[in-house]
Amino acid sequence: MKNIFKLLFLSLFLFSCNEEDVKHDMADYTKGGYAKFQTEVKTIDYNGGNGALTFTALDANSNAASYSIYKISANISGISLPAENVTNIVYTSFPAQVSIPLNQLAGYFGLTGADLTFGDSFRFFARVTTTDGRVFDGEIPSTVPGVVPNGNVTTGDLLNSSFGYNQAMQFPVTIACASLNVSQLLGTYKVEFDEFEEYEFRVPATHTVQCVAGPTANSIKFINFSNIGTDLVVNLDPATQSATSARTQIYNGFYTYGACFATGNSGLVFSCIGTIDLKMTYSVGAGTFGGAWSLKFVKQ
Repeated sequence: MKNIFKLLFLSLFLFSCNEEDVKHDMADYTKGGYAKFQTEVKTIDYNGGNGALTFTALDANSNAASYSIYKISANISGISLPAENVTNIVYTSFPAQVSIPLNQLAGYFGLTGADLTFGDSFRFFARVTTTDGRVFDGEIPSTVPGVVPNGNVTTGDLLNSSFGYNQAMQFPVTIACASLNVSQLLGTYKVEFDEFEEYEFRVPATHTVQCVAGPTANSIKFINFSNIGTDLVVNLDPATQSATSARTQIYNGFYTYGACFATGNSGLVFSCIGTIDLKMTYSVGAGTFGGAWSLKFVKQ
């Protein structure tokens, strides 16, 4: 009897989901407006404050009448600034060759390009207006129950660059060097700032440490970084000029907690000025201390 019910269900399923029905249903859908990078952009060459954000935006669905930046937020010198609405960055031909000088970006926040520095960042929100007049914004739809978006927005999946869509609808960009040159980073450094040093276990910041080539092409190593003689290997991402480091033991005994370890979860590297700024977390056998501490190396 059970097998009969299974067969009946399968036959009904096959009958109701035939190829013609699927084609008919798909005909009811219309492509939305969506732009993507030809080559994903993650950094702006600082160039003494005279750099520019440049990239090529493609009309992914072949239905765009315009591509525009309608909102920009910023983090300047570690301070998050509210988003500013923008009306004068509009492109109406594709591929769109986007170029926005740092001076112009700074101006939206009452600053100049000279007020910006390495590590400052901007987040851009873009809009695509389709040839039939529909407008699609680079923002995730509201997830609040009962709240309906005022207009067309872009789903979280499409805005997630890790999915490989190279989306140009909402994206962050960091001010950095023209490119990452690992060889420029090798040499003698001083720890200019170490928030965790308040515990007085680390070699004093007045001491220097040698930086040599790491075990991989995009890595460097600080020799005898800790008091117990361990090296700190820093892994570099050339595309984002960012830095991380694996969990490394730095103390044999940390108060009554035993061994202590440091992990660089995020950070930025600027080879053109010889600076590496890591955001570290510290852990012991009982767990990880809350928060993150800045660790900044400056080449001498």
